[in-house]
Amino acid sequence: MASSCRFLAVLGLCLMLGHAAKADPFQSGDFLQAVRTYAVHLRIYYAPASSRARMWMSPASPWSPYLDRPLSALMRDGQARAVEEAIRQGRCDEVRAMETAAVARAHADLRVAFAEADVAELFQGEIYPFLSQAYPRCRALALIGPLVGEARRMSDDVGFAVTAREVQFFIETGRHDAIRPVELDTRVLSSAVSTLEVLATCHHDPGALADLLRLEPHLGDLKAAGDRGIYLVRLAEALGVGDPAGFEPLPEVRDARDRARIARIDRTFADMPVAEAVRVLPYRSDACRLLPVVLEELYRPVRARLVPPSDRLPGSDEIDGR
Repeated sequence: MASSCRFLAVLGLCLMLGHAAKADPFQSGDFLQAVRTYAVHLRIYYAPASSRARMWMSPASPWSPYLDRPLSALMRDGQARAVEEAIRQGRCDEVRAMETAAVARAHADLRVAFAEADVAELFQGEIYPFLSQAYPRCRALALIGPLVGEARRMSDDVGFAVTAREVQFFIETGRHDAIRPVELDTRVLSSAVSTLEVLATCHHDPGALADLLRLEPHLGDLKAAGDRGIYLVRLAEALGVGDPAGFEPLPEVRDARDRARIARIDRTFADMPVAEAVRVLPYRSDACRLLPVVLEELYRPVRARLVPPSDRLPGSDEIDGR
């Protein structure tokens, strides 16, 4: 009980300091003190990174006044294209650098904070990875793209479609030789695909939606997801993203309850504007609640990786899985 009271007292201090920093952006000393105090107590009381991320972005956080807009809204003309190109090329560190610079540029008082090594490291490690949409999408594609590239190459060799998970099995058992580094841990691949699905569902991220539709022939996750897959396809149609024409879920996932959910999705998107449809259906709220946990899983260290000879590393088009 005493420890809880101490935490609430410190939380109150952080709230006061955070509001002081917002009221006067030149009170950098107060802001830095609030951030450091808040960080200590989050690490004591909130062990999972996803829980700490939620608290950093909550109204109680001294950072909250600076996190009220999506990072994409802070980008200057042409920078969004540069971020997209970096994602396609698998240059995730560049994505992080561009978006972090945009935050510092949009909030002049944060330049002092970012000049402090511990505060900059805290933002980069505990806040930014859960705040950005572009960075986790880049990380997910960097894992998925090479496997899809190998799946397409193997499909051409055998004359029928091979999935990324089948390629993992064939490489691990020595039945297929990869020409690029690929992830062999099925858990990691599932985490990367889930990241794209949750980003698309929670944020209506057109890039993540387009990625899923483009990669679906060699992933098959949307077809296997039943109502969740149909929801994303109908969302893509409503937003004019990608080419979802003719999509159908696998017959074996269409039990009576799933058919009823799919019918409701079809009816809702047919009868309502997209904004109203996503409000009525439960998928967006569920995805936003799950997003920090999904991202925490994505950022776990990658363990199993096959590395081909250095003179056979892929070009950028192969990293993208094309």
